[in-house]
This record gives sequence, structure tokens and C-alpha cells, in this order.
Amino acid sequence: MQATASSASATIASTATPTSTRPPWRRTTRERNSGPSRSPRRPESSPQRTQPRRGTRTVGLRGRPPAYPSPRDLERHPSPSTRQSRHAASRGIRHIRVSNLPAAPEDLRLTFVAPWNQLRTHRMSSTFDRIAEAPCVRTRARRNARGCISLAHLRKRRPTLLVVVALAGQLVVSGSVGAETTQELNLREAVDRALARNKQLAAFGFRIAEQEGRLEQAGLLPNPQVDLLFENIGGQNTNLGFESAETTLSIAWAIEPGLRGRRVGVERARSEQTQLDARILRLDVAAETAQHFLSCLETQSHLRATDEAMALSERTVAAVERRVRAGRAPNAELMRARAELATERLARDDVSHERSVALHRLAAQWGETAPSFSRVEGDLLELPKVPGFDELAARIDRNPKLARLASEERVAEARLDLARARRWPTVTPNVGVRKFELTGDWALVAGLTVPFPVFDRNQGRVAESRAAVARTRADTESERVRVHTTLYEIYQEMQHSIHRAEVLRHEVIPRFEKTLVETQRGYEKGRYPYIDLHTVQVELLAARHSLVEAGTTAHRLVITLERLTGEGVLK
Repeated sequence: MQATASSASATIASTATPTSTRPPWRRTTRERNSGPSRSPRRPESSPQRTQPRRGTRTVGLRGRPPAYPSPRDLERHPSPSTRQSRHAASRGIRHIRVSNLPAAPEDLRLTFVAPWNQLRTHRMSSTFDRIAEAPCVRTRARRNARGCISLAHLRKRRPTLLVVVALAGQLVVSGSVGAETTQELNLREAVDRALARNKQLAAFGFRIAEQEGRLEQAGLLPNPQVDLLFENIGGQNTNLGFESAETTLSIAWAIEPGLRGRRVGVERARSEQTQLDARILRLDVAAETAQHFLSCLETQSHLRATDEAMALSERTVAAVERRVRAGRAPNAELMRARAELATERLARDDVSHERSVALHRLAAQWGETAPSFSRVEGDLLELPKVPGFDELAARIDRNPKLARLASEERVAEARLDLARARRWPTVTPNVGVRKFELTGDWALVAGLTVPFPVFDRNQGRVAESRAAVARTRADTESERVRVHTTLYEIYQEMQHSIHRAEVLRHEVIPRFEKTLVETQRGYEKGRYPYIDLHTVQVELLAARHSLVEAGTTAHRLVITLERLTGEGVLK
């Protein structure tokens, strides 16, 4: 068989009568380039070479020793790149442009088989990241001025490293390497999403529409009433039949003295109350979203702290292992250190689960069942700066509960005015026309209907409304005192949390860190027992945990203060 041209993978072998008994990987350059007889077949009786020549490192699919990929060799050692190699050989391709080749996965690892059967794992270098489909490339390849790998140069050098990257690597890229883009979410974005897409706010919009309908109905006039009356029908003698009948057609309407305006006043006060309820609900949604955001930020900080704790435990295990190998510590210390490391890993798993739940709860504020973000942006150690208590106390009138009670008082006063107006009766005049069938004449009729208020003067409704006004005023004063007391308690607790966080951050934790460094050095030198090292580690981790808790508490109390004063979260 006549040999084909050089390809992108290797020199193609021929099936002509062999002139040399050397195997393909042992022939010289002159023998390989010597015409039809440069690719002899191995005699059936010749032994198979299972290891490459000493001094070279090769890598192949499934641990096979790679040869120069001629068509027969590719049939003997099939790989996903066989078709690409034959196609390149048939076209006589001598250069491969690296920029046109697909990228290889960054985490794809190759196993290098050394002659002494030592397996080493290396990360693919940047040179091989761009040539995942090349059937066979040697590391001594050179690039020309156009950025191509010259295969003609490869024939002139002995191979020192032969890398075979199968097409399966590309499948790994498309199947598992696609990294998911992460998105950070800040507090402002979270509150905006919740206010725009919260399901409770959407449902409350129908309550506002209901109240608008009631307000419209209250301002409507009563409908007129049409009466049709037939008299003197079916009597005796001259009144027999319809010959002497009298037909009366009249219209009547009720006159409400001041009732319509007062009804509108009541419904308008209720509309204002509904609008205030909507604002309070927006405040509640914003505050609840901020609380869930702080929960995500807290679990995120705890996760970072558990990672640091795991790293610290791993360093401790390494130090204990060195002492145990040196015979300077018992094996029980090593087992205890490893148990502590396993405990830290369990703690990290717990925090990871809590973080996942917190992210889902935050996403549920705007109706998402799966969060579209993986992190929240914020710093719990950036402690809030709030004004003095006197300035906060001056904002008590903006408290949503006090505003709600004030709105209830206005509604009660409007209802009292309506009850007083209903003590006067409603006058109903009527006017019409009457026809006399006997003579064919017409006549006008008119009337007036007035209820006589003897028993019901609406005195019960008036007393009820008057008591409702007094109750709302008393509730407002009681709520004002309660809000003032709660505001003072929360303000003092917030100041304490801020002070505690500052002391832990600037005094306690730095000293524990210095103590840990000194204790680790002393433990490695045998001056401190393991229990001292473990105690310092536990105290340091507890201080870091307390710092996160103090920062979270301070921010939560700030949200509560803003909720009491009716501003801050939405501002």
C-alpha cells in the first residue's frame, strides 16, 4: 500500500515489504522517510514492546503505550480521534492552528506513565488547553509566525513527551465543566425586588380596589322609585271592568339631609386607613426582607468562619502528626485532633444547610421558589451609626401603629357624625299623573312621606360611635407610652451590641490570635500540652462566632428601630 502524506497527528505508515525489522518507534528519521518501505509491519514472531524507551514519558488513552499514529496503529489502538487523524492525513495537513481548536477543560487531568511504573497526576498546562482534539502532539512542537504548530519539525526530534487528548475531553467540557455564573445581591436590590413582586402586596392591591368601590358607592344618590296604581277595577254596577278605572303613574325619591356627604366622609377615612395599611404592609415586607437578608449574611459569615476553623484544625492535625511521628506525643492526641477536625466539618455542613434555607427564604419574598443568586453582598462588621435617643424619640409620631390608631380615630369620628345625621328622618316626596277612564280626563297627584321618629332616633349608633372615638384615643396614648419604652429598650440593647462587637473585634480576637500563635509554637516545641492548644482554639472560634452574632444583632435592632419610627428601611 502506498503511504499518504504527513498529517496533523503523525507520519502515515505503509504496508509494503519491510526493509527493516525495527519497530516503528525505534526507526531513525532516514528509515521513516525512505519511501514505501519506511513503515514495515512487525513480524508475528517478534515480541511486543510493552514499555517505552527509558528516558521518555508517554501518556495514552486507557494506559496504552502510544506509537506514531499511522492508520494501522490507529486501528490497533482505537481512540475517539482516529477519524480526525485520517481526515488530516488524507488532506496532507501539516499545520494545526491553535486558535481554531476547542478549549480543553481546566480540570482535565492526565496520567503520565513513566518507565518505572510511577503514576503522576498533573494539571494540563496552558499549551495543551487549546488542543483538545489533536490526536497526537509532542511537547517539543514549535510555533511558526502564524501561531501554528509545525508537525514537520516534530519528525526531526525524538519524542520526550507524547500527549494523546481524546475527543472525550470535549464531551467532559460540554457536560460538566460549564461553570454557573454567580450573582451577588445587595440589600437595596433585595428590598426593591420584594416591593415590586411580593405576593402579599399584590393581594393587598385588591383590598384597595374594594375600598375604592365602597367609596364610589357611598357617593351615589338613591335611585328614584316609580309607582303604577290601578283603582276602581272589578267592582259592581258602574265600576264593573275598566270603564270607570283610575290609573295613577307617580315617581318618588328619597331626600337624605347630609347623609350622603357623611357616608362619603366615612368611606374616605376608611380609604385613608387602607392606604396606611398598604404603607404599613410595605414597611413590614421591607423589614422582613431585610431580616432575611441579614440571616443570609449571617450564615455566609458563619460559613467563612467555619472554613477558617477547618483550616485551623487541619494545621493542628498536621502539627500533632509531626509530634506523634517524632514520638513526642501520644497517639490519643492525634485521634482527638482528627475528631475535632471531623466536628468542624460537620459544623460546616450544618451552616451550609442553614445558608441554603436562608437564601430560599429571601428569594420567597419576591415569589421565587429557587434563588437566582448565590451570595449576598454586605459586611456585618460595618456597624451602624444611629442618632441619639432624643432624636429618635421625636419620631415616635411616625410610628406605623400610632398612625394606624390615629386613622382609626378619624374613622370613628366620621362614623359618629354619620350616626348623628341619621337621627333626622329621610323625606320621600312623590309626584305623578292620574287618568280617569270614565271621562278621559287627566290630573296631577303629589305626596310626601316622612318617618315619624318616636322610638328610633339612632341613639344606640351615636353612643357606639362616641365610645369608639374615646377608645381609639385611649389606645393611642397607651401605644405611645409603649412605643417610647420599647424604643428606649431597643436603643440601649443596640448600643450594647455595637460596643460588644467593637471590643471583640479590636481587643479580644487579636489577643486570642496572638495567644494561638504562641501556643502553637510552644506546642510544637513541647512546652505546652495539647489541651492548652485546644482551649485557645475553642476560645478564638467562640470569640469569632460572638463577633458575628453581635454584628447581626446590632443590624437587626437597627431595623427594629427604623420599624418603630416608620422610616429607614424604605428610605
